[in-house]
Amino acid sequence: MKVPRITCPISRLRLQFAGKLLAYFCAYSFLFFKVSGQSKYNWRSHIDFVVDRIDSLSMKSQTTFYLTKISRNDKTFRNDDTYKETWHYTLNEGRVIIFEIHYLIKSSEFTEIYYLDRGMPVCIEYYETPYLASYIDEVRHGEMFFLVNNSVRQFVSFGHKKFEPQMWDAETECLTRFQKRYSELKKYLKYDNSTNQ
Repeated sequence: MKVPRITCPISRLRLQFAGKLLAYFCAYSFLFFKVSGQSKYNWRSHIDFVVDRIDSLSMKSQTTFYLTKISRNDKTFRNDDTYKETWHYTLNEGRVIIFEIHYLIKSSEFTEIYYLDRGMPVCIEYYETPYLASYIDEVRHGEMFFLVNNSVRQFVSFGHKKFEPQMWDAETECLTRFQKRYSELKKYLKYDNSTNQ
């Protein structure tokens, strides 16, 4: 016996609607994951692009100056020890785009590098090496910060560092150090401009 086929237009409409809804959901999900994946990629590729551009500009034009510092209340030094910092910086269209600081404490050489995009840090690097080290594997400690809008998006640390006991916040430390160093540089630039006029 043949079973009669019953069709219901309402069920067919619901099925078509559910199919369209499923297709829209799949397309939206694909688009959402693709866009969110690209945004994660974009911030990093933007920083890489900025750093490459700054490196090429700094190779063409760099200014150097020296500051003698007296260390007081610093555990690394004895009271009133002096040391010299060598500063390099590059300007582009009147703005600082990179500055580096090198200094020697006892038998360790320290390097700080700050990459800036429109006055804000995008990459900050710190290295501690033995004095006159020539190979990367001689780095005692290193830190790299990748920032977007004054917020650390990625932090890489290698080697050994004596962290402050209990509370240590990498983001706060790197931004505080950047602000301090950038203020020093701006003071020097202001002083240098006033003496050259």
